[in-house]
Amino acid sequence: MSDLAREQFFDHCQHGLDLLIIGGGISGAGLLWLASLNGWRAALIEQSDFAYGSSSRSSKLIHGGLRYLPQGHWRLTREAVRERENLRALFPAIESLRFHLPFRRQAPISHSLGLWLYDVFAGRKSRDTFKMIAEIFPEISSVENLSSLSYLDAASDDAGLVIEVLKRAEACGGLAQNYVTATELLFQHDKVIGVNVRDELNGECTEIRARHIVEATGAWQGLHHALSETLRLKPLRGSHWVLPFHLFPCSQALAFKHPDDGRYVYAMPWQGCTLFGTTDVGHTAGMTTEPHISVNESAYLQCALQHHFPYRDWRPSDCLSTMAGVRPTVDDGAISADDISRELVIRHQPGYSQLKGGKLTTFLASAEKLLGEVATEIGKKHNIQRPAPDRTTKKPDAQRSVGRIAVSGCDYQVRHLDDFLLRRSRLGNTLRNGGLRELEALRPLLQQRWQWSDQRWQQEQLRYLQIWQRSYAPVAS
Repeated sequence: MSDLAREQFFDHCQHGLDLLIIGGGISGAGLLWLASLNGWRAALIEQSDFAYGSSSRSSKLIHGGLRYLPQGHWRLTREAVRERENLRALFPAIESLRFHLPFRRQAPISHSLGLWLYDVFAGRKSRDTFKMIAEIFPEISSVENLSSLSYLDAASDDAGLVIEVLKRAEACGGLAQNYVTATELLFQHDKVIGVNVRDELNGECTEIRARHIVEATGAWQGLHHALSETLRLKPLRGSHWVLPFHLFPCSQALAFKHPDDGRYVYAMPWQGCTLFGTTDVGHTAGMTTEPHISVNESAYLQCALQHHFPYRDWRPSDCLSTMAGVRPTVDDGAISADDISRELVIRHQPGYSQLKGGKLTTFLASAEKLLGEVATEIGKKHNIQRPAPDRTTKKPDAQRSVGRIAVSGCDYQVRHLDDFLLRRSRLGNTLRNGGLRELEALRPLLQQRWQWSDQRWQQEQLRYLQIWQRSYAPVAS
């Protein structure tokens, strides 16, 4: 995006906003889309890149949360299953994904009942039984003589979904900019009336006023410190390995129990690779630096692979990359990380709201709920209109050859090389060593696209490689 477009964004914000959203993950993007669709004058700012946090490092699943049923989170599962169906109708890039739960003799009754309930919530039958799972995964020798219960969920590239939602919001009149930091809330008496912001690209500071401010910043602490303290965040980190497809050929998803603690881990196809995870551990490192997989988490994933798939000696060096995302869960007193609720939590103060918790799958429901609750305060209808499916939208072209990258539409508001490689094209996640070898082939295409000098390219490459090594590189266990 040109400097002119950025100037127009700030000019737009000076003419009075109904809603300013802080946070450019899926929650913030959903708020911008629904607000703009309903005729609100809305804008969004993000201190880093869009989908910089957990919205680019999630499980990639658009799912109901089958594992939440045994914990008694029935309402969350029912809502998520229905939202999954809604999102599949709205976004062609969200595709059905069949999951298999392998077993040797007879499937547990609890699993069969859970899948039946899952289908009841969805209003369609997807569960099935496969007597010879090896026919589906013929190259994975350790699934021989196994049967499976199976069911349908869905998956998508999470960062790509954020960008698509932002584009749809812009088509409705909403505006968004990355690398704009909200530094301080502005008050009039006890009501929030705006924020001071800093443009991270040029260092300039200004203020943006709005009738209502929403912070949808995930695991990051909110600017309203008194309200943030009442939420008692208990962030959880989930980490994944990205494996070459030829080492773990996985055309559908496999879920199986970890031998140490009985938690389900899974393998699924993603971006031409196999995504394997996830861990679920407390994140105590804070949010001032990017999260990364720990040695213990890497060992945990390696142990599960080795136990269930001993046809090779698995090592962290098999990974193309790793991903670690921090979930903004709220402390509800649960002892185990698995038992902590993923329910949405919203807190309000005059002129201001904070949104925490929730799931990727339920981002539109979360946005609808919050906007409905603040609509009356700013003189809007509390009955929030949802987007209707566009039956004419085609599925995106999945081809990703190097020669097509610069014109493939995945350079939306790219400010740095890591924006493009880690959150637009995903090449940094799916190529060995972060695509270091391929960067020279990409260089003339990308330099021309963004009009970067040789000096700028060198700076961006160094920045990207440092980020990749620190937060995405495999970690020896």
